[in-house]
Amino acid sequence: MAVEVRAFETVVIDPGHGGADEGTDWHHAREKTLTLAVAKRLENVLRDNGIPTVMTRRYDHYVSLDERADIANQYPSSLLLSIHFNATPAQSISGFEIFHFAESPSSKLVAESIEHAFIEASPARDRGVHTQNYEVLVRTNGLAVLVECGFISNKNDAAHFSTPEGQQELAET
Repeated sequence: MAVEVRAFETVVIDPGHGGADEGTDWHHAREKTLTLAVAKRLENVLRDNGIPTVMTRRYDHYVSLDERADIANQYPSSLLLSIHFNATPAQSISGFEIFHFAESPSSKLVAESIEHAFIEASPARDRGVHTQNYEVLVRTNGLAVLVECGFISNKNDAAHFSTPEGQQELAET
């Protein structure tokens, strides 16, 4: 059975966390700050390439999961791209992971496409594409993926992603 791929016209960029929801914080790298920095750079890259974008937040404030999905759902032909960083007590672990909602085959194809872009552009370890019922993915009607850009519990990754160069590298991937 062939899978129909849904095209998107707008990318809804969702910098994870914000405000009192700080996400993870390791090695002086705070997730909510890094996700916003990468998201703003990604917005510039996409707009420079003629792709319309919408941001779920532009500054450090809390946006609920429902609000994030509602923003994406206002744009019927959109892709919600939720940006995050990972952490684990095993500080040697590094790499990126991409998640999609299991009941969205089109989102899986988008996640795999993002994975291939990361593989080609980055020396980071590919930790794969996974299904996960994260609320922001489940509540979004259209395409939706969540990207864990790297592990900031890894001292080298935290240092790299805290730099403008590391953030730009992610945005251009």
